[in-house]
Amino acid sequence: MLFKELVAMLIKRIYTALLAIPTLLILIIQPNKLVWELATIIIIAVCAFEWCQICHLNKRQKFFLIGSLPLLALIITMLKYIHGSQFNIEIWLGNWVLITVMASICIIPMCLFFRWKFSPNWGLGMFGWILLFSFWWASVSLKIYPFFLLAILGLIFVSDTAAYFIGKKYGKTALAPKISPKKTWEGVLGAILGVGLYIYLITNSFNFGFLELVQIYSYGGLIVLLGILGDLFLSLLKRQTGKKDSGSILPGHGGILDRVDSLVLSVPLAFVLVAGLGT
Repeated sequence: MLFKELVAMLIKRIYTALLAIPTLLILIIQPNKLVWELATIIIIAVCAFEWCQICHLNKRQKFFLIGSLPLLALIITMLKYIHGSQFNIEIWLGNWVLITVMASICIIPMCLFFRWKFSPNWGLGMFGWILLFSFWWASVSLKIYPFFLLAILGLIFVSDTAAYFIGKKYGKTALAPKISPKKTWEGVLGAILGVGLYIYLITNSFNFGFLELVQIYSYGGLIVLLGILGDLFLSLLKRQTGKKDSGSILPGHGGILDRVDSLVLSVPLAFVLVAGLGT
C-alpha cells in the first residue's frame, strides 16, 4: 500500500511539473513584461495566503496581509506603466530588497541555530510580507535579463533535485534533525556538486577569465546557501505550527510556498548580485 501511495504521489508530481515548467518558461521568455508582473502578483498573493495559514492569523490580519501585498504590487506596476521613466521608485525598491537580504542573512541562521519558538503572531506575518514583497520585486526586475533569471531558477532546481536524490540514496547525517529530519549533509554535498556541474556546463561555452569564474562559482554557492536556509526556515515554521504543507494547490507538491521556499531568499540575492546594489 505504501508503494502504491508513493507511485501515485510521484505521478501527481510529474503531471504538475509537466504543466508548471512550460508555463513558467513561456512567462519568462515572452517579451511582455506586464504579463510576467501580473503573473508574479498572483503567485505572491497565493503565497501570502499560505503564509497566513501557517501563522494561524485571525481573519482581520489575514485580510490585511493577503490584500495589501498584491494590491501594493499592482499599484506599483500600474504607476510604472502610467508614468514610465518619471516613476523613479526602482532604486528605493532595490534598496528594500538589499536590506531584506542582509537582514535575512543575519536573522534566519540564528532562528535555525537556536530553534527560536515562534508563536503565531502579527510580527511573523509581517516578516513573511516583507520577504514575499522583496521576492516579487526581485523577480519582476530580473525579467529584463530573462536568460539570467532562467539560469537562476535552473540553478535552484538542480540544487533541490540533486540534494533530494543524493540525500535519498546516500543520506546518513541529518542536517537539522529537529527541524527537517529528512534533509542530510550528504544531500547538501550533492547540491553543491550538482550546481558546480551545472555552472560548468553553462560557462563552458564562454571565454570567462579565472577571476570571473571564481566570482560566478562563489555567487552560485551563496545562492544555493540561501535557498537551503529558506527551505529550512519554512520547515521550522511548519513544524512549530503543526503544518505538513503550506497548502494543497499543487497536486503531489503541496502549496506554492512549498515550491518557492528556496527562491524567496535566493532570487532577491541574485537580484542584488546582478544589480550591484550596495556597492
